[in-house]
Amino acid sequence: VSEKSYAEARAEFQRVLDDAPGNAEISFAVGLLALQASDLDAAETNLQRSLAAGYKDKDLAHFYLGQIAEDRKQFKQAAEWFSRVGPGEHQFNAQIRYAGVLAKQDRLDEASRHLQQVQPQNIAQRAMLIQAEAQLLREAKRHQQAFEVLGKGLEKIPNHPELLYDHAMAAEKLNLLDVVEQDLRLLIQLKPDNAHAYNALGYTFAERGIRLEEARQLTEKAMSLDPGNPLIMDSLGWTHFRLGAHG
Repeated sequence: VSEKSYAEARAEFQRVLDDAPGNAEISFAVGLLALQASDLDAAETNLQRSLAAGYKDKDLAHFYLGQIAEDRKQFKQAAEWFSRVGPGEHQFNAQIRYAGVLAKQDRLDEASRHLQQVQPQNIAQRAMLIQAEAQLLREAKRHQQAFEVLGKGLEKIPNHPELLYDHAMAAEKLNLLDVVEQDLRLLIQLKPDNAHAYNALGYTFAERGIRLEEARQLTEKAMSLDPGNPLIMDSLGWTHFRLGAHG
């Protein structure tokens, strides 16, 4: 496993499991490796066996069983598994996943309310909840609501880098270019090595055919910070194309 040779690791664990079929730890390990290999049937079988054999971290097993059900688009079953994850290190992520499967059942308003009632333990978790709600709204094409959720989030957590970026992207969907620029300029000021901020602002200009020389400078700066990033390479290429078209 430490060498990331998961197929070989799974085969070795399976040999041990054949010799000790009631071993909860080995059943869990085989189930997890099967999940990494996208063998959902084997993953579910072995995770269920680990629970039946008294696996100590039941919450983690429930979380992965929820993930399996979600991958199968069995959203009601996934929600049931995620809801069974109790207090502890896995519950926060389970609550976000639970809201996600609610949204996939066309229960978006319920999903938003669920995220709003989750109690974060720190600022990072608070920001993640805001981002999760906004993401569900974006996926439903509710761009105005996503923009408002992120704006309220920034009122609670001013100058939070991830929220600033997402707020800028939500503003871009609404063609609020002044907000896009304001957010991304502030993000660049706070995080001068954030390649995505430079790239997003440059691409926003290039896409609209405005301030193209500035767009080139921004995307080239992004490329210097994150060489080889395919998204930035695409933006830079598009910017040069637009400059040529306007030249």
